[in-house]
Amino acid sequence: MANGLIEIHQKWSPGFGVKIKLHKGRELHVEKKAKPHRTKYIIDLLALGDESKQKTVLGWKWFVAGIAAVLLMIACLNFLPILNESTFYLVATYIVGLGLGAGCFFKAYKNTSRKQFFHSRNANVPLVELAINNPSKKEFSAFIKKVEEHILSSRDGLKISMNNQLAGEMKMLRRLSEEGIVSSTVYKKAQAELLKQY
Repeated sequence: MANGLIEIHQKWSPGFGVKIKLHKGRELHVEKKAKPHRTKYIIDLLALGDESKQKTVLGWKWFVAGIAAVLLMIACLNFLPILNESTFYLVATYIVGLGLGAGCFFKAYKNTSRKQFFHSRNANVPLVELAINNPSKKEFSAFIKKVEEHILSSRDGLKISMNNQLAGEMKMLRRLSEEGIVSSTVYKKAQAELLKQY
């Protein structure tokens, strides 16, 4: 956060990252970079929950691939008789099976991360995703604290009825759905949740 600006730049991996800036004390401007595309969208602080939430995101697809590689190796050792007759095939099966399994488990570890999410206030839709302690713990914590303070202060003195809050959140989610930020399935589920609260 330089020059008093409330913003954060995160690099998740080469070519991928996010830049988030608080604009006019009322909006979060989010820019995601994912080669070859850039996505930009705006979140109104009034539509966000008071606090962000932490979550561990597992690289489960690679974990499953690692288990599949080890199981395939075991199946080859048990069901292909030729492997039991040749030391070369036996060693090759172990090297390939354990190598693939280890590679997949390593990718699962690399893709597992701790994330911080800002959700919509009433429908609980994740709208802003940040990697914890990126670029540094101090800068990350300061950014989260400032945004949460602005979320609370943006409501100070405002007398907004619950129905108007729900309508505003639904309007924002519809816009984000039209922009492709929120999937149509998530939007329909959120819409149903918000209509229940009217």
